[in-house]
Amino acid sequence: MIRGLRRPQFYKNANGSNKDYVSLNISSNSITGQKKRNFSSFLFEKYSILTKECYLLMAFLQSGMIACVADIFTQKMEGADPIDYAHVLALLSVGAFASGWFNALLLRRIEQLYPGSGTKEVITKAIISTLPLGGAINAMYLIGVPLLKTTIFAQDGEARLPPLDVDVIFQGWTVEKFITLTKIECIMFLPYHSLAFKLIHPQWRPIAQAIMAGLFSVAVSAVTLGYFNIWIDLFLDFFAAPISR
Repeated sequence: MIRGLRRPQFYKNANGSNKDYVSLNISSNSITGQKKRNFSSFLFEKYSILTKECYLLMAFLQSGMIACVADIFTQKMEGADPIDYAHVLALLSVGAFASGWFNALLLRRIEQLYPGSGTKEVITKAIISTLPLGGAINAMYLIGVPLLKTTIFAQDGEARLPPLDVDVIFQGWTVEKFITLTKIECIMFLPYHSLAFKLIHPQWRPIAQAIMAGLFSVAVSAVTLGYFNIWIDLFLDFFAAPISR
């Protein structure tokens, strides 16, 4: 026998004839692959039904989970120990409402007001969804996250309802942070919306938006935690170092 070649293995079937084990393995692998594909198709179909029948609820849940994971990821990346779960819960809550329910509701309304995928309609929808809508959502993050963190989700037994105090309500608001988030919004979502309104079916926009929101949530988390400017300084120092040599 030539070295490196394996002798075929056989077994006796009910009729006494030989059956190749290799053929059995191939058949078994094919069946397993088919089951996996069927299961994936089943999940995809169920998800499609949910996004159609429970459009706003699915957007709410998706955005909340994405915001939660993004915030924990950001804190872990910065070496936070322990995790600031008051901030996680605050970002989750605002993300679920603002980026999820509110955003999905307004995107559907914008689509109804400017139907079609012509250049004029797409540009109009992209600008409205990025600037006025995006600006409103960013303001919700800057105001809502610090407010919820220090009141409803405050740790060490200090949880309380938000007081009717302007200084407390707007404790996290600064024009600098708002401009930073607006710049990130324009860089990320203006190109995205220009493509989404033309190429992505409205039913699937919440999940596409959720993927983009996952990246954006990391930026929001960094801004509200005070890490973003540090990241920018590190980024600039990294690219400035070779030039200074």
